[in-house]
Amino acid sequence: MHLSRFTVALVIALISTAVAREERRDPGSGRVRVLYCGDTTRASYAMLVDPVILPTFVPSACLTKGEELNRFMRLYMSRTYDQFVGQYDLINLGDQQVDHFPPRYLNWFADGVIEQGMGLTMTGGIGGFGGEQSMGISSWEPTPVGDVLPATNMQTKTLWRSYRLAVLEPDHPTMKPLPWKTVPLLHGLGMVETRQGAATLAQAGLPEGYPVMIWWDVGNGRSYGFTSCLGGGWGYDFIKWEYYMDYVDGYLYFTAGLNVPQDLTLVHGIRSNLKQYKVSKAMMFSLLDFVDKMGANTGGLEQEISGVDSTIANAEATYIHQNYEDSLAMTKEALESLDGLDRKAMELKDRTMVWTYIIEWFTVGGVSGLVGWLVYELMIRRRLYREVESTRLGAGMWKES
Repeated sequence: MHLSRFTVALVIALISTAVAREERRDPGSGRVRVLYCGDTTRASYAMLVDPVILPTFVPSACLTKGEELNRFMRLYMSRTYDQFVGQYDLINLGDQQVDHFPPRYLNWFADGVIEQGMGLTMTGGIGGFGGEQSMGISSWEPTPVGDVLPATNMQTKTLWRSYRLAVLEPDHPTMKPLPWKTVPLLHGLGMVETRQGAATLAQAGLPEGYPVMIWWDVGNGRSYGFTSCLGGGWGYDFIKWEYYMDYVDGYLYFTAGLNVPQDLTLVHGIRSNLKQYKVSKAMMFSLLDFVDKMGANTGGLEQEISGVDSTIANAEATYIHQNYEDSLAMTKEALESLDGLDRKAMELKDRTMVWTYIIEWFTVGGVSGLVGWLVYELMIRRRLYREVESTRLGAGMWKES
């Protein structure tokens, strides 16, 4: 079964070399439905911003183990193969350990790419590609997923060394829009070779020249590999790159068969605005929650925020339809409106806090006045004190002899 799947993939790939890769996305919404397996704490935020990408996260980072992992798999993974291929367009394996998946899931992933035209992406870390034998982490190569990856000869150890990327195909759709001269250092990778028939977009600027960005069309689908790490670790500088989000979204577009937007100024502006909107809105709701607990009426502001949300929804729909100029204008309008609402929220907070300060002042002032009066009466005027005329031992015992 393992060999026959690989043979079928090669035959289909040879037949379809002259045929353009078909898009794989939800026909209703136009979005690419991504099953994201792996570390959901860092690399995943790029997928939450772009309106075309619709991720479903399976929290199964490389070192997740035991019952916690089993619970996540039961909660988030599809029950049947038909359900799986109907729910998702692309599988993303981010620093994901192969031993986390039962064999049926590995077969689903490979068959989904070869038969159903799904996309598959893998990013490195000790869990990706060849794994890390010294830590008991197995290689993906002898699995059905290994057959559809654009890498082969995956070493079962990783390379921990800093390097710069050397771009080999600067005109590729995922590479051309981005300013690669500004990309930070990467600090490690999984040591692999590019599979025959696959393409190397970039490699490590090291004497060994290990591939870092590779892809190929396999069967009816496509797979893409990034042999370093996108979520911290080897990529802790890379994730700080201004265009990190654009790179991630670009290779997801490409792997799903979509055209990668080439006007970086437009799409980067839209994504940055959408990200800023999400952050600013979250901070505003935190502020409104605070003043609501203090007794303020936040209903009016919440209704106005709903109106701005409608503008963002229209911007996202326009973006999905690739009308980027209008989408950028809408996101700018939404940010300006949200900025105005933020000022109103701060004014509401200030008005609420005035009464808090007044009550606090009267409370503190009243208590301070009472304490001061008591100290004056008791300690200075000694109003409640009387001179002691004699003790139990009698007054005479204290007289001088």
